[in-house]
Amino acid sequence: FFDARDEAEFLDGHIEGALNLPAHAFMDSLTYLETLDMEQILITYCDGTDCNASIDLAADLKLMGFTSVSFFFGGWQEWNEAEYPVESGE
Repeated sequence: FFDARDEAEFLDGHIEGALNLPAHAFMDSLTYLETLDMEQILITYCDGTDCNASIDLAADLKLMGFTSVSFFFGGWQEWNEAEYPVESGE
C-alpha cells in the first residue's frame, strides 16, 4: 500500500505496512521507486471518496511503467471504519 496523503496525516494513522508517498512528492521518490519490481502489486489510497490523490498517484505509477496498480477509493476512512489493521508513526 502507498498512502498518498501528507506525512502528518500518515503519521497520525495509516494502513498497517503502508508506505507514505504523497502524490505531490512523486518526483522526489523516483530513485526509490526505480528499485521496485515493476510487476508487483501496488495499491494507493488517500482519505476516502472526497480525495483524488490516490487516483493521481496510481496514474503516475502506471505512467512510470508499473503494471499492477490499483487505487482503494474508500481510502483511510473506509479502512479505519472497518477496523482493519492500522498503525501510527513511521
